[in-house]
Amino acid sequence: MAQWFGQLIVEIFSGSNLAKMDMFSASDPYCLIKVTTSTGTLIGSYKTNVVTDNCSPVWKELYSLKINPMDVPEGDITILIEIFDAEDIGKDQYMGEITFTISPDSGSNELQDYPVDHRKKKGKGTIRAAVSFISHDIQEKIKRDKLDTFHTEGEDLDIVMGPVLLFRGLDADTKHYKIGILFLVNGENGDNANITINPRPVTDIKKTHLLQHDNYHLWVYDYATMQLDAPYRVKYSLNGSYFKYWIPAVHEDPRFTVTSCNGFHEDESLNIIRNHPNKMWEEMLKHHESECYHLCLQNGDQVYADPLWSEIPQFSEKKYEAGTPAIANDETTYTPEVDHLVSEFYLHLYRESWSGEFMSEAMARIPNIMMWDDHDIFDGWGSYIPSIQNSGIYQGIWQQAQRYFCAFQLGCTMYDLPEATLGGDHDSYTQVYDYGRCGMIMIFLMVGDLIYQAFKTVEFIKGYGNKLRDISVLFN
Repeated sequence: MAQWFGQLIVEIFSGSNLAKMDMFSASDPYCLIKVTTSTGTLIGSYKTNVVTDNCSPVWKELYSLKINPMDVPEGDITILIEIFDAEDIGKDQYMGEITFTISPDSGSNELQDYPVDHRKKKGKGTIRAAVSFISHDIQEKIKRDKLDTFHTEGEDLDIVMGPVLLFRGLDADTKHYKIGILFLVNGENGDNANITINPRPVTDIKKTHLLQHDNYHLWVYDYATMQLDAPYRVKYSLNGSYFKYWIPAVHEDPRFTVTSCNGFHEDESLNIIRNHPNKMWEEMLKHHESECYHLCLQNGDQVYADPLWSEIPQFSEKKYEAGTPAIANDETTYTPEVDHLVSEFYLHLYRESWSGEFMSEAMARIPNIMMWDDHDIFDGWGSYIPSIQNSGIYQGIWQQAQRYFCAFQLGCTMYDLPEATLGGDHDSYTQVYDYGRCGMIMIFLMVGDLIYQAFKTVEFIKGYGNKLRDISVLFN
């Protein structure tokens, strides 16, 4: 028979439609957790914060309790969650309760809505909660795995950008948590990088050469580690520089940060902000120290390609800017030489933009999911009249911008999209990730030459398959 040797985790997420206890306002609810043995001995308790004036409160609190056979020699344990209405004067009012009875082998449980019971009358509302017990065996497995480090035994390379972590998805069946390490090398040997990963991945390392421009090569190394019943950190290194990122527990919702617009349009009114270009990333890293973000969702304009018109000599000589009418009839300017310069422009744009002091650190420590917007191509892309939008210059730039977007932001080539990208009849880079209880859809839709984008977070996205290729389905 399994023993009580491990960690109890009680998650109180939220309440819904709880009883209104006050005459002139909504209730001020909080939860009181009591953990008792089968003999009635109290072995732990916890009180959540009070949420004022709200009958549908959100707590998002975790209570953790270490348990050993001395505390609970045998039998089940009971977790009683009582809900009270906090009062400024007098005794707090009882609103109801929910009860769990678990055994040592109960394992991990997902958040669910439980109806509130009342000792004297019909209860009202629900509490969204989960109770899990992580056995000592699982914790020991994590410790053992951390002693087993994978090493490519490669060589130190001339890495000019990176590492950048890319989130590749979570396999709900195998619990494989998939990550890509992206980096830009000056030289030929990107397939022999010096990388360590601890704990050892559960899959082989897949090395993919994404892009080459002159002597610069972009690579991504893909692998997976296990998602377990307890959260843990993965430690990895590239060229001897070490970084860590978090993998959430199976029962845990991901904590993510959202960002966009990593740059500025040419507007002199932004000079004050431009003096602190990495302030957003600096703040993100500060919060990451306490919040431990699992994902960074970058929703467009990861680079600002607007200076393209002034930095390509053949464009600046003709005083071309985005939308210049003469572009529509110019079929001679966009030569192979210009195409090479445009490629060089995007390469150095990504390299320099993503090498900022705080941004580079954040992208190496928080796995990223990215979609693009107009500035990733250049300002206003998709909004110009058809004769300009379909011109040789615009379409030449578009092909290079698309190539670099796929390589740097999706970690793929234009002809081998990652499995989370739906593609389909709409020429779309729509990405769908099944993340256990929290399914995330990041949407980028190309319809003709117009850009439509949206971001949705929903629960239990399962079996999306081909139906999500239909735009009408996506927006219904």
